[in-house]
Order: sequence, then structure tokens, then C-alpha cells
Amino acid sequence: NRVDEFLSGYKLGQKELNSDTQKLVAGLLFKNIKIAKKDIFSWELFPPFNSFFLESEKSKICRKNQRISQKPCLKSILERSAAR
Repeated sequence: NRVDEFLSGYKLGQKELNSDTQKLVAGLLFKNIKIAKKDIFSWELFPPFNSFFLESEKSKICRKNQRISQKPCLKSILERSAAR
């Protein structure tokens, strides 16, 4: 198992990864990654990382939508109180 191999060679407390280790970690996280002209244009994560990422994105979109929906509401409340 590639994960077990990585963990057996990992040193606890290690803060920086060399380029070979970074490539190994990327291989453990990404199921598919396509790079062209030094840009990533398509990628897919292995489970469970894909579900963690999707949940994070959904949460981020929800928070963004909440901020957008609250701004007009706050503005209209402030306008009404200023007019009094």
C-alpha cells in the first residue's frame, strides 16, 4: 500500500518536504491531474479527499451567498433608519 510506505518513511516533526516527497504526496492525493503549459486544467482527488474538498467548496459557496444576501438587507435597514 502506497500510503503505508509513505507513512513508514515519514519522520514525525518534519516540517518541510523535499521535491520527491511532495510528488509522492501529490500522487497519494490526486487520482488524476492534467497539466498543460505549466497550468493545472483538470484534476480529481482520491476518496475521501474528494468529499472533504466538495464539502469545503459547498460551505464556501454557502457563506458567500449568505454575505451577498445580507448586504442588501443591511443597506435597506440602514436607509430606513437614516430617513427617520
